[in-house]
Amino acid sequence: MWPISLFFSFFMILGIFLMLSSLNWMSIWVGLELNLFGFLPLMLMPGVSSTAEASMKYFLVQAFGSGIFLSYSFFSYFFFSSFASLSYLFILVSLALKVGLSPFFSWFPHVMVNLSWSNCVILNTLQKIGPILLFSNFFSMNFLIMIMVASNAIFGATMGYLQSFIRSIMAYSSMVHLGWILSIGMISIYATLTYTLLYFILSSCIFIFAATISSDRWSIFTKMFILVCSLLSLGGLPPLTGFMMKMIGMVILLKSNLVILLSLMLLSSILSIIFYLNLLFFWSSSHKQTKLSVKMFEGIFLILTTFGLIAIA
Repeated sequence: MWPISLFFSFFMILGIFLMLSSLNWMSIWVGLELNLFGFLPLMLMPGVSSTAEASMKYFLVQAFGSGIFLSYSFFSYFFFSSFASLSYLFILVSLALKVGLSPFFSWFPHVMVNLSWSNCVILNTLQKIGPILLFSNFFSMNFLIMIMVASNAIFGATMGYLQSFIRSIMAYSSMVHLGWILSIGMISIYATLTYTLLYFILSSCIFIFAATISSDRWSIFTKMFILVCSLLSLGGLPPLTGFMMKMIGMVILLKSNLVILLSLMLLSSILSIIFYLNLLFFWSSSHKQTKLSVKMFEGIFLILTTFGLIAIA
């Protein structure tokens, strides 16, 4: 099974490199398709918990986005001067569909909850690299995009509060961070690369940890400590690594005088911390060593909060 997985993974990564190094729209489209058809077989492999329905939904969304992208290429090549606004709308809708940006985000949580942990990592990282960087390169901040990224973050934080499973919470958490990434990406490409890298590392660690949470390889204290630190860091609690991500975003948005957008993004981050805490309490209360888990959680959270207040001061 491993040789087959490596074969399709090669095409997936090749598609990303082709997207990022292309100088014309047709090559970018080919890169998008290579990336898509490299990931689909991994979703459908025997023994993987992804469902045919989720795979089909992912394929249809991505194929529809690619079709719109091709339409943009056609209009920009033959009628760019006459249909500039229409071409702009085509590529905006295309990339929003592919990356799961508001108002085209409904497919993303439904697909992620039906994937294996390893495929969750791929969907949340490698499959987003190309669309995110294309979005950052082709667009600048305007009112329409501001509404899209802010509503994406707010909706993700609100819906995440209603979830109790790691996959669904991480899916809606991804929507919040996608809003941050695209907000700063249209202002500073280097800042968004830093934010994206840190987010990919943190979220991947949580998925990997979740895949081993039922095993006995680690002690209960080790499991609780890793889970608390990773989730609170992803929520942006100082002085954890995730706080650096939020600081990067805050500085970039403040320098660009996007105060309203920054306020909405901070609101989504506060709501995110709340649903991360809900998940931690839910996991602690459902564990067979409940009292010990809760006491450990309270102790770790108290220590992190103390250091956070010191860092802010």
